[in-house]
Amino acid sequence: MATHFGVSLFELLLEVRGFSFSSAVDEFARIRSLSPDDFIGWQKDRSIMIANYHLRNNEFYRSIAGISEVRQWDDLPFLKKGDFQRPLTDLLSLPARKRQHSLYVSSTSGSSGHPFFFAKDKFSHGLTWASIAYWYERAGLRLSSPQGRLYGVPKSFLDRSFEHLKDRVMDRIRLPVYDLSDGAFNKFLESIQAREIEFIYGYTSAIVLFAEFLKRKGIVCAEYVKSLRSVIVTSETCGAYDKLIIEQQMGVPVFIEYGASELGLLAFGNSLESLECVDELFLFEQLDGPDGLPEIVCTSLFNTAFPLIRYRLGDLVTLSKHKGRSVITSLQGRTNDVIRFPSGKIAAGFSFYYISRSLLERYGVLMNEFRVRQTRLDHFVFDVVAKRHLSRSEEEIIAKTVCHYLGEEFSVEFRYVTEIPTTPSMKLRHFVSEIHD
Repeated sequence: MATHFGVSLFELLLEVRGFSFSSAVDEFARIRSLSPDDFIGWQKDRSIMIANYHLRNNEFYRSIAGISEVRQWDDLPFLKKGDFQRPLTDLLSLPARKRQHSLYVSSTSGSSGHPFFFAKDKFSHGLTWASIAYWYERAGLRLSSPQGRLYGVPKSFLDRSFEHLKDRVMDRIRLPVYDLSDGAFNKFLESIQAREIEFIYGYTSAIVLFAEFLKRKGIVCAEYVKSLRSVIVTSETCGAYDKLIIEQQMGVPVFIEYGASELGLLAFGNSLESLECVDELFLFEQLDGPDGLPEIVCTSLFNTAFPLIRYRLGDLVTLSKHKGRSVITSLQGRTNDVIRFPSGKIAAGFSFYYISRSLLERYGVLMNEFRVRQTRLDHFVFDVVAKRHLSRSEEEIIAKTVCHYLGEEFSVEFRYVTEIPTTPSMKLRHFVSEIHD
């Protein structure tokens, strides 16, 4: 992929860390250049190749698949998030297990309520960033374009320090979503004007709240921040009202990013009815889910470390084809309510992503599923599906974690249940507000 923007510091750091970014960019460009017919053949061959690789090298996947070689693609099983709730070492292919120090390892809180650890080989992770660079360039941006970020931030010292370092390298101003008050928005607006940011990125709900703040102030952001080019919303469903108010108050195009942390960027675009899929890195399938509604299934075509083969994400997505490429024409993803504080402050419900990630790092996969409900301004209820009841001291640690992240005192109650109901879109929402205005 040729680019007129040149090489950024962040891209150089990817190279230094061994993610082969320049090679990944070349490979991504090569795949993009294939004709529709050649691309269909390449994708079919690549999907068979990655499945056979894991059948040969991954005991976990071979035991689930029940076969040693792919003959018909439909012979392979569908995997769900719960299948990966076991020690990471058990999930890795044998070559990856021998070089664990060289893998990219992270965790997903599981927007469907099933958290787990995952890994990518370094070239696969480099391709993730190559695809992001390509789609950002389509939006007139580069990876290091100055950015205003309405997002969370970890609270542990090391994780927080690493995020702040990335913010400096990538020229990002971050407004943590734990405080979305007018005072915080005022400071954020002043900061992005002073830094001449080019795009705003963050959770849909948080950016909508920022747009509503701008509307109350009678401000169109692009007239205030002359350098602003676009807005990218992520992690939560963007509805027609969300997109309209963001476009009106930001004064620039709104792009929708659809992805999953364990996979990467899956689709991108600025139309609610047409998101272009990243077919270069994934094979997309559509499965009849509950009540016949279409559920998306993804196969990671390059990750040799971790077998995300026919992986059910849990999103209800309608797929179509355009010139041999996949397009999402309807998407029901993650939605979250707003957290209300005793002090009157509000925060994004997606704040519990960071809280849940912290809990996953502490407790592994002990908590199979959970949901948080705010029943009073000062009280949360954790509905938990767990292998065992947490001890009193473990419950106290979780309660302290919640208060630490949110910065105010709340009481926390635990209810142990056998299952947690999902939304119509099959998502188990991390956070649900039961407080009515």
